[in-house]
Amino acid sequence: MKINREKALAAFQEYTDRYDSSRDMIRLKIEHTYRVCGLCQQIARSLDLPEEEVDIAWLTGLLHDVGRFEQQRVYGTFTDADSIDHAKYGARILFGKVWAEKHGLTSGSEESLPEEIQADAGISIRDFVEDASCDELLWTAVFYHSAYRIPEGLDERT
Repeated sequence: MKINREKALAAFQEYTDRYDSSRDMIRLKIEHTYRVCGLCQQIARSLDLPEEEVDIAWLTGLLHDVGRFEQQRVYGTFTDADSIDHAKYGARILFGKVWAEKHGLTSGSEESLPEEIQADAGISIRDFVEDASCDELLWTAVFYHSAYRIPEGLDERT
């Protein structure tokens, strides 16, 4: 899969432009995301992965904290314990409710979430990458990136 980095960066900027980047919390989270992109790329290259895999690693860095922005907007915090699991919510934002239901993620019932969290955040994974061939990998990377322990049984690539 070929990733159009310019398109992905434009989609990320369009998404983050909805938030007040003059606030330190938002500005620092945007800067953090770009640093993580670079680090993911650097790690992938250090492993001598093919360029396509380097691109996927870079994209996971870009997507990993998408849920943080809505977490900050709704709850005024980046602390998951005081609000919502930002990683799971980021996967929900990018892949939608149907994807969440496919993976049995209606736990806690979305009805218990504040109305503004239930709403569509206005972006989807297709804004970042058109090819769906890596959706499962990207969903898993975003969903579990902050987990204390990743699930057993993931394939080596994931």
